Amino acid sequence: MSRTAKLIVKLRSGRLTGAELVTLLGKLGWRQMRQSGSHQTWSNGERILIVIAGRMNLKPYQIKEAQKALLGG
Repeated sequence: MSRTAKLIVKLRSGRLTGAELVTLLGKLGWRQMRQSGSHQTWSNGERILIVIAGRMNLKPYQIKEAQKALLGG
């Protein structure tokens, strides 16, 4: 299983850190649009944005937002 596939499994389970989400977004072709302090804004080029606050533990709403954007659910 590739690293990307492992990160997607972790995203589905909701046990993903901020650093892992940043890695996954990069591998899936998303681009970091801007950063203000610890908040990073990522886009896939279609005006879909994900804001990641911090690189350690993600808030539940951040995980749900990433699941919706990346997994479609």
